[in-house]
Amino acid sequence: MPRDIRIASLDIRASDDITVDVVADSLARRGVLGVVGVVEGRTAARAAVNDAGDVLVSIEGRQPTVESASGVVESLAGEWSADVTLESDVCFVAASARPEPTRDAEMPPRRRVYVIGGGVTGDPARRPDFAAQLEASVSVIAIDGRWVLQAHGEPQDYWPSAQRPVVAVTAVGDSLTVEVWSRDAMRGAVGSHDAQMLGIPNLTFSWQARWRPVSDARGQIADIERMLGRGRQSSSSALGRTVDRDAALAELGVERNEIEETLTRDNDDVLIDAVVGAFRLPTEVGRIVRGTVDIDALLGAEHVERTPAGRMVWRQLHPARRGSVWARWRRRFSR
Repeated sequence: MPRDIRIASLDIRASDDITVDVVADSLARRGVLGVVGVVEGRTAARAAVNDAGDVLVSIEGRQPTVESASGVVESLAGEWSADVTLESDVCFVAASARPEPTRDAEMPPRRRVYVIGGGVTGDPARRPDFAAQLEASVSVIAIDGRWVLQAHGEPQDYWPSAQRPVVAVTAVGDSLTVEVWSRDAMRGAVGSHDAQMLGIPNLTFSWQARWRPVSDARGQIADIERMLGRGRQSSSSALGRTVDRDAALAELGVERNEIEETLTRDNDDVLIDAVVGAFRLPTEVGRIVRGTVDIDALLGAEHVERTPAGRMVWRQLHPARRGSVWARWRRRFSR
């Protein structure tokens, strides 16, 4: 993407449902260079802006010019009777024309899977530790020397250095996010319990929606709209210093160019598999995130309730599977 073109997120909150087609038509009539899609159940868009925060527009495929972001946002808010914000690292513009509160969008299912690469053993006795650590019931299985874990409810992300690298893959509808907690990012945090407790991922890669371009133009306009639909990467550190992305990826055995390639991919039916492969994660992760397999159905998986009473009830309602060696061991020695 040219250095003077940046991606701005267009957030729309209307009293009534507003469709992708309506948003695309409104942007196209104004010549706004953008993409539209559905993010976690709500229609959203991205627009191209320049370094000054002005919106790039092109009428009938001609050379792009700019329009005031405030003028564009106010016009859209009035047309949609909505609250509209346009936000990027160089601009923030908001306009309100919503007559009544927005109805909550129906959220698609959320599936989140952790892969824990540090300090891993196959000892089944360690599994209840995860439920206590995350303050949630968990389903966990050891695969290829790593723990693959799915928490039930709202877990508290807490990943000390010894357990890192940790990767979380989350799918909500068409949105896909990969978060990485790096061991290298914790250098200098020895004894800093607060920094570890923050649970902030050091690298985040996201493919927000199955974006579609506003226009059907070719050439430069098509290139700009294609770039607007790319996956995005961000970084953060609990210690306030720059995250070494290459060092963090090296902990996973991953090269930067492989991840860069996935960010350019379309968000389609095979994106999950491509991302799982690029991050060197077990193939089962893709199946769990996609919802084609239940982690508790995998051979050797264990469901652990957060409390002893909860574990007792779970065992009564879900008899241990014969296929699990750990389950057979537990049945034999818990009598």
